[in-house]
Amino acid sequence: MARNTGDGSFVLYGMPEAQAESDVIALGFRREISGKWRAHAIEHEFTAGPSGDYLTTVEVKAGEEGKKEEEE
Repeated sequence: MARNTGDGSFVLYGMPEAQAESDVIALGFRREISGKWRAHAIEHEFTAGPSGDYLTTVEVKAGEEGKKEEEE
């Protein structure tokens, strides 16, 4: 039986190539977070004004095999 054992989100500076259902590799986080995730939903946000911010929110879930700790 497949199951998800984790979820979360990452907010990044604009990333137009981000797509739902693609793999996301998180690096440089604590052990439980670093590793392979699956993009569940993507949201692009453009802010009007002098700063003209462009942010991408990537909602992730563990892959079909579940989130496993990476072996060192």
